Amino acid sequence: MKKILFILMVLPLFALNSCKSDDASNAYPKTVNIKYEVITTNGKVGYVNRTINNETIEEFPVFPYSFTYAQESVEVGTYLKLTYTGDNEIVVEPNPMPMIYEVELKISVDNEVVASETTSVDPNTGQVILDYTFQ
Repeated sequence: MKKILFILMVLPLFALNSCKSDDASNAYPKTVNIKYEVITTNGKVGYVNRTINNETIEEFPVFPYSFTYAQESVEVGTYLKLTYTGDNEIVVEPNPMPMIYEVELKISVDNEVVASETTSVDPNTGQVILDYTFQ
């Protein structure tokens, strides 16, 4: 009887101890490196907006595009967004062909790609948007 009582008293201690997380990398706030990348084919240009929470920066960069926020402090729910808008100037020619090209967007955190998308872009596409939220 004493053995059973002892087991019933000790068993919850093991259960509670096993619930603790040994992974400190999930603790917030975190300090991370955030990298935004945009690659286009056919030498196409466009506008890039990069966002962290509600702060957005717009650029008309040279491609391939890359920008890194070094040692950025983030919390659970920090929102990242990368937007590409093609510069679809209309060229008047006798028989213009729509220019279709590829664009690849990537968001990396500490050198690990957390979101990516490759898509075809044509004059009707508008914007390509990629986002990520820290969880």
